Amino acid sequence: MGVTTIAEDPNIQNGALDRTLDISAYVDKIFHQLSHDEKEKAARASSYRYLVASSSTSPATQDLDQQQLQRNQHVKAMIERYVIVQQKLYKSKSPDAWEEAACANLRKTLEYREEKQVDAILQCFDEDKQLEEDGVHATIRQRLEDMFSDKIAVVRGYTMDGSAMSQNFPRNMDRFEIEYFIKQNIYLLERALACTERHTNGEKDKIV
Repeated sequence: MGVTTIAEDPNIQNGALDRTLDISAYVDKIFHQLSHDEKEKAARASSYRYLVASSSTSPATQDLDQQQLQRNQHVKAMIERYVIVQQKLYKSKSPDAWEEAACANLRKTLEYREEKQVDAILQCFDEDKQLEEDGVHATIRQRLEDMFSDKIAVVRGYTMDGSAMSQNFPRNMDRFEIEYFIKQNIYLLERALACTERHTNGEKDKIV
């Protein structure tokens, strides 16, 4: 999730990418190509705080306009990351090519997250989900508890700029199953990103 913004990039500030147009225009164009469902998934992927709020059964603390504004901000932040990646990788291509590739890659990410049940992985330890004795959240939780009982990974500490630090200890692994090896790493990385978001109040979106 962590990428330097266009305003922070010294190459752009120094005019090295002279053909660069206002990136916000391309972010907006991709935003309007996404369906309502895709926007909701992108916002949930972009912010753990939004994921929790949008999944809550408690009465909303914001009106619908505020909720939609917040959702749209998270969606556009995620789109911007994809556009910047394309811009950095393919400087010689036109901005229209960045837009097309960024949109396609974003959609692939949303499809992957749904296929791997990323939202369920992140929520399986939530208080309300722990009441479930069966179902997808219970199954994922039980398997992850087994994986982490070997102390193979941990999110611990922060860098000087507030980024959470994720550490792996492969020497502690005495079992391997590809599906839950992937799910365990998804949980760890997403948890680290959530820690960064909370620790910096959303100002940072990187992990180490």
